[in-house]
Amino acid sequence: MKIRFRQIDEEDEAKELHALAFPGTVWKSDYDIQDGQHWIAEAQTTVGSANGQQYTSTQVVGFCTAKYRPETNVVRLSRAAVTKSAQGQGLQRRMIRLRCAWGKRMGATRATTYTSKDNWESIANLIKCGFKFYAPKDPAWGAWFHFYKDLT
Repeated sequence: MKIRFRQIDEEDEAKELHALAFPGTVWKSDYDIQDGQHWIAEAQTTVGSANGQQYTSTQVVGFCTAKYRPETNVVRLSRAAVTKSAQGQGLQRRMIRLRCAWGKRMGATRATTYTSKDNWESIANLIKCGFKFYAPKDPAWGAWFHFYKDLT
């Protein structure tokens, strides 16, 4: 399976994937497409061949979002999911690295993100990508684990 990323101009595709990845939860975008960037991960698989030609099928298998804040030189990673069919292939780590690289190109010197305290897969992937835990000053954010990574 070959996976490629595609930037999207409207968040509707990301919202549809969010509904599939997080059933029963409401999309709560930290920002809309005008302020951030969304990516779709697409998997291409060969479904057959005939007369010397291969035929492929493309399926959306994940999405992720990020926002660069130039006033603080921080890129905020938010909203990411991988479908069950693509889990276990390192896709979430690729999406983390993709967003960090994009933020660095935009001028970010640090990346931040958060995850729920029971999302062990995301916690492990963030740590594997070099993120470190921090405790925010505002106690209202205490229901989440927060992470940062210096991009310099």
